[in-house]
Amino acid sequence: MSLTDFNLARVLTDGQLLLGSSGKEYGKLSQLTADELAKAQKDALKNLGLGLGGGADDIGVDVGAELAAGAETTTAAASSVASTSTGFVETPKPALPPLRFKAGGAGALPPPRFKPGGDGTSLGSLADIKSSSPANIPGPVPIPAPAPPPPPAAAEPETDPYAGLSARERNKLKRKRKTEEKAGIAPSVAPVPAAKKAKTADPTSSLAPVAGPSASSAVKQDDQQSDSKVVIDPPAKAKERERLGGEIQAKEAADRAEMEVKVGEWPWRGTVDRLAVGLLAPSWETRHGSSLGLREILKLQGSGGGMLEGLTTAQNEQRHRGWCEDLAAKLLCVFGLDRFGDYVSDQVVAPVRETAAQALAVLLPAMPASSTTGVQRILVDMVHQRDVPKYIWQVRHSGLLGLKYFVAVQAHLIDDDVRENGQVVKMEEDDDRKPRVSSAGPNNVLKAIVDAALVGLRDKDDDVRSAGAATLVPLADALVNSLPNELQILVDLVWACLGDSRDDLATSIGGVMDLLAKLLTYPAVLDLLQSPSLEIPLPQLIPRIFPFFRHTITSVRLAVLNTLLVFARLPSVNSSWINDGLLRLVFQNLIFEERPDIRRASEELWLACLQRFATSSAGSQKLVEYSSPVLSTWFVLLTSPVGTPINPALLWSATASPSGHGGMVHNVDKPMLSQDLALVSVEAITRGRVGGVAALGALLAVWPVEMQDATFAPFLESALASKSAFQRFLATTFIEEWANWTKSAGLVEPARSLSSSPSSLVARLVPRLHEILATDAPASYTETDPIVARLRADCASFYSAFGSVGKVPSAKLPSVPDVFGIQQAQLVANSFNALAALVQPKSKKAAIPQLEERLRKLQSGIAYFEGVKSKHDCQTEENIDLQVRSARSIAAFIDYCSSPTSTVRVNPSPKLVGNLCAFLCQDETRTPIFASTKSSTAGILTLQYRPARGTVDKAPKDAGAETPEQTAAKLVFRGAQLALTELASRFGPELLEKVPKLWSCMADPLVEIYGSGDVARGDALLASDDRKAQELIDCLTVLPVASAKLTPVLHKRLASLLPALAVATRSRFAVVRYAVAKSFATLCDIVPVDGLRFVVESVIPVLGDPLNIDHRRGAVELISQIVDLLDVTILPYVIFLVVPILGRMSDSDDDVRLVATNTFATLVKLVPLEAGLPDPPGFSEELLAKRETEREFLLQLLDGSKVAEYKIPVDIGVELRKYQRDGVSWLAFLARYQLHGLLCDGKLGQRSQLLSSS
Repeated sequence: MSLTDFNLARVLTDGQLLLGSSGKEYGKLSQLTADELAKAQKDALKNLGLGLGGGADDIGVDVGAELAAGAETTTAAASSVASTSTGFVETPKPALPPLRFKAGGAGALPPPRFKPGGDGTSLGSLADIKSSSPANIPGPVPIPAPAPPPPPAAAEPETDPYAGLSARERNKLKRKRKTEEKAGIAPSVAPVPAAKKAKTADPTSSLAPVAGPSASSAVKQDDQQSDSKVVIDPPAKAKERERLGGEIQAKEAADRAEMEVKVGEWPWRGTVDRLAVGLLAPSWETRHGSSLGLREILKLQGSGGGMLEGLTTAQNEQRHRGWCEDLAAKLLCVFGLDRFGDYVSDQVVAPVRETAAQALAVLLPAMPASSTTGVQRILVDMVHQRDVPKYIWQVRHSGLLGLKYFVAVQAHLIDDDVRENGQVVKMEEDDDRKPRVSSAGPNNVLKAIVDAALVGLRDKDDDVRSAGAATLVPLADALVNSLPNELQILVDLVWACLGDSRDDLATSIGGVMDLLAKLLTYPAVLDLLQSPSLEIPLPQLIPRIFPFFRHTITSVRLAVLNTLLVFARLPSVNSSWINDGLLRLVFQNLIFEERPDIRRASEELWLACLQRFATSSAGSQKLVEYSSPVLSTWFVLLTSPVGTPINPALLWSATASPSGHGGMVHNVDKPMLSQDLALVSVEAITRGRVGGVAALGALLAVWPVEMQDATFAPFLESALASKSAFQRFLATTFIEEWANWTKSAGLVEPARSLSSSPSSLVARLVPRLHEILATDAPASYTETDPIVARLRADCASFYSAFGSVGKVPSAKLPSVPDVFGIQQAQLVANSFNALAALVQPKSKKAAIPQLEERLRKLQSGIAYFEGVKSKHDCQTEENIDLQVRSARSIAAFIDYCSSPTSTVRVNPSPKLVGNLCAFLCQDETRTPIFASTKSSTAGILTLQYRPARGTVDKAPKDAGAETPEQTAAKLVFRGAQLALTELASRFGPELLEKVPKLWSCMADPLVEIYGSGDVARGDALLASDDRKAQELIDCLTVLPVASAKLTPVLHKRLASLLPALAVATRSRFAVVRYAVAKSFATLCDIVPVDGLRFVVESVIPVLGDPLNIDHRRGAVELISQIVDLLDVTILPYVIFLVVPILGRMSDSDDDVRLVATNTFATLVKLVPLEAGLPDPPGFSEELLAKRETEREFLLQLLDGSKVAEYKIPVDIGVELRKYQRDGVSWLAFLARYQLHGLLCDGKLGQRSQLLSSS
């Protein structure tokens, strides 16, 4: 079929709809007998819980009797109808055995395998019956009347369904039928024995005699088959079936014939033809699978479809055009007829149409241009449906899906259409290679697609609108530049879609919001939105986006924020749309949102709104007007305890009805509102609360100064005086953010300093903060009240036990004080000995064990309280967000104290930096202890911390469990690392000048010990002073961590440490070599040019030192660390490293040999990637020439065929064969480079020749 013959209206009118299936699966039970059907009904009712067996599920009704009565009624009605319609009354039929086969029908089983030329039930005899004259067919009705039932004696042998079967076949069939009964499907047909097969007659053959030669031949064949022998040998049966042929063999042969490809044909012809047939199958799985298969085949092989070898180019092009159009027409038929759909998250999913659209999309690049235009025309017709009597939304949805993929793969066609500036390229039908330019209309292709997409946006169906919006997103650029009229219509439609949505979770909202966000990136669209020609001003249109703030789709939420951010940053747009509702929605976003990208967008939008208000005094008054009524609500949201459900009445939703119900926020934020810690982590909740407090700090920075005290002082003072640690933390974070935003110029111009601010709030809060710092922290906070209450109960129980068990008079027992804390609990526990002395002597033996048990319970409660308290200390904080804030505060404090204008009497910065560096070294897994390892000089520690590849040492069972000390050390290391990162970020290039203590911790011990270049002197100093040695190890731990965040300006200072590090690699202490290798590798990662050049020039020569094994160990360990850390970054230097490492693979030291082998295995995989890279900078000509020599060596090593042929210098009198010359050359290659190798050959003449030549 060609695309010109494709008639959409006829397809939709006359075509058979393609649904989920043909419905045949519902007729499986029609083959069951009455007993089997009754059993199936009984099982179904039992599964439904209707209690046929009595008991708890019994419903008091004899369901079996009801079903039987219903069946009888149905049978009687059917019989009445049959007798009335035909004029005959059917006689009762005797009970028949289970059906073995069925003569026809939708649910018929496969027919028995008849022998060729068999009885009257063969296909040939049935054809003869059909072709016989009407006179030869008895009976006046189309369906012959059944013959009289045979006598019981004659029917008796036929009642046994297993007659004639062997014991093995009988048992096999019973097991199969039992399985099928459980599955609720029709029973299998009993296999007919060979002897009985010839005697079995089709029931239709007994209805009437059949005249003609076919009948006589059938009788003759029947006589022949009756004399056949029964074959009971399985191999003989298989041979008999193979000789006679059968259904399975015939089907396989037909499949092979169908898939067979003739010489010169396209190899995928048979496969594509079969898949094309499956496109219109009744089952949606078949259609979906066929579309998937076509998509994958056409993606790579579509350009050769329909072609034949040996034809001319023009003929093949014509055949290819026809093949493409025929396949495209079938795919388009799927578009028009498929009605299968499913819904996922309230969005329609049409898997068949979607996959068919993808298959059509990969076919389009292989189609001629005129055919592509025909596909586009039909897709547009599907959207408009002008000639269709009844609108079908699935067809419009399919057309838009096809256009979406059409635009994706045919973008060049759109670009060419736009580039022609009003001229459209038309392709002649007979020759697509010669386009003819005509001016039929401006941008025909683009305009047709855009018009169709606009029709989709106007559709009432939500899924159609979503597809229309998705079609327009990639066309935004061409639409803005070429179709100004359609752009105006599109903008109006987008706002109409947002305003007309009755469902907050409408599926089209995602596509419409993505389209709007895309359009807003063009200045022309922004100008259009601000033009006076808009019927509704932009400030009145923007609030239509508010209902989608908490949409369930994350991309919609992000698009909403990005869209509003564009409007907020446009000074020409009236800010009247920034109202209290928007502020509440953004603030709720900051508290409840978990995704980092949406949180960042929310913060940017909040700050942009505050900047709009801060530009004028009128804006500040508006801000006060909007925010003052809801400040108390915001503080309640922030300070509610973690884990306590939040009252939904505190929230505001743009979709709330007048009754107060409804709103998306309750759906998407349900886990956060209920504070379900199984679904929402404590870290996410804390992150949201801190984000809300930071937003209020920025709000206070732009708040009118004269109103700050009266508005915010009550909240802040109450939180600072609270017994809740969480509320105190939020209050201090609020003040910190307020100070930061007031000091910066980000929100207010000019910046207002806290010290010069006339705000009375500052004077009110500063004494309170000083008081908090001067006084001791409370023994417990509100968060630990449940634990304290339990301790109080344990203390009371402890005292009462002395009275009830120890018989101590109540007058002598103390009471638990009303003011109770951890100190009182400890006093109660310490009073055990004094109270035990009061126990009656005769009761001591029985009472003391019970009292000691009470004491242990009390002591465990006290220990649990201490453990919970220590978990919330600053140094053991596990929340990464809070650690980052603390690190930022430390950096700010050091900056303040290091400033020349600082008023502090003693600068604490050196001590703070020293403590941070000490914190980095607390983890012994990162920083070894020199005193415990200095005795170990042999070996390579890298093998201990990082086992060699391929080792299978069994790890201990508790290897994965960390001790509390290790966990705490890792947390402290992370906190110190974050602090140094913040210092580097805050000070930038001036870091080492303003914080000289950091460089002292990074470099001074290294320079002091190995800066002179004398490794023996340095090792002697380490051996005599463990403290200096540990300072060196700590220095080598701080160096890589602090260097990682330094600005490039300071990298030269890092390079100055390379000589000392190179000397330290030769130390006789294994722990020093290990620490130096890690630090050196990190510096090579930071400054690769200087670091790797220094390695090649100063470390590689030491790698082959035959006199000192420590030199070789340090060098190979360093190269191993560099290769593992830098990975592909080391590519330009691979050739410099691989040959020296190859030489160490034969080292006499086991550790050196093992590390070299593992390192070589990594380097050799990188060698093929090195070719073609530019030369590394800074290398001398001598080193580059050496690299070329080593590259030649590697090529010969990795590819034996490239080994240079060795010329034997003496005359041996014979001519060597090719394999002998290769063997000699290979041995010569090994000898030249001092390598080990074996030449596996039965003859040893080559070795003697080589020895004689050398």
